[in-house]
Amino acid sequence: MAQSGRKKSRNGCTNCKRRHVKVGHRPSMYSAPTNDFEPFYSATNEHPVQIASGVANSAVSFCLVALLLMHGILGLSALHKAHERPAEAVVYIQLCDKHLAKTLEGFRTMLSTDIAPEANGALFACSCVLSISSVARSCLTTSALPSTQQHLTMGQVAELFMLTRGVSDMISLYKEWLKAGPFGPICWALDVPSHEGVQLSQPVQKQFDALYGMLRRCRSPADRMDCEMALQSLEDVYRFLLSVRQGSCSELGILGRWAMTLPIGFIKMVSACSPPALIILSHFAVATLAFRDAWYAENWGRFVLRGIEKALHESGMDRWLDWPVEQAANIMCEPGLSLPCLEPGVSTTRRFRI
Repeated sequence: MAQSGRKKSRNGCTNCKRRHVKVGHRPSMYSAPTNDFEPFYSATNEHPVQIASGVANSAVSFCLVALLLMHGILGLSALHKAHERPAEAVVYIQLCDKHLAKTLEGFRTMLSTDIAPEANGALFACSCVLSISSVARSCLTTSALPSTQQHLTMGQVAELFMLTRGVSDMISLYKEWLKAGPFGPICWALDVPSHEGVQLSQPVQKQFDALYGMLRRCRSPADRMDCEMALQSLEDVYRFLLSVRQGSCSELGILGRWAMTLPIGFIKMVSACSPPALIILSHFAVATLAFRDAWYAENWGRFVLRGIEKALHESGMDRWLDWPVEQAANIMCEPGLSLPCLEPGVSTTRRFRI
């Protein structure tokens, strides 16, 4: 009987052949250690990132123009893999840090030079990716801690707000150009539509009136002005939440709009754990809990509330947290909650209790 022919297998990468990795029906390189560009397949083929308004999908097309944006997309995709595979989260977070470090380095370099018009879109996408990645990474790393340590520091929150202001600066510089380009849907999502005539429910309006009264007792006029601006913007966000119909709003628009309008002085007050600023921040954290579908912001509001509780524990002003903590408990008890209803008081499985 003739012996069947034999030939050396050419399948698999060099590392797999050296380690004599045995594989089944899949090519050998699937069993190789995680490499730097593994998340790129997910970002371009599996579409797992699922960022609102197509941030990830549009940004991929700019990778050939800006290498720093490619690393940003890889870092964000690595964070999504860490979210989907908690057992391997440490590996993917390390991979994310490696890519985002290159993104930040390139981003700073480009900002220090004259920016070519064709690079505006890439820089805007990069600033969006960095902001979202900051939220996602803080949520992932905090979730991995013991329950007693699951909170965000005010320094982390202030850092996120500064990154988000970078997005705002890019929009203000190149607003018309960006709206006419592939990232137009994102810019339009950040423009809050008119909510004239929308009235907050009486308990909510009463709470805001009490907050304005608290600010009138601030000693520093500058601090009072910054806090009042932040509170007025937050009140607009609450009105917008009540005016928008289910399914028609963007998580990025809601979560980013308020942070983009914050005065620098208010962000510094948050970083310094100033009680008035933290009390206002707690009311924003409650609003973010309405969005359960945004994987990158999962539990962000809850972690922020816990951090504020710790920061205000000995300030004598922690009683101002009773209302936001109560609202957060109501929201967390309703598993189907995702978006606010159009009319306050309407009973629905997706009701936002504000």
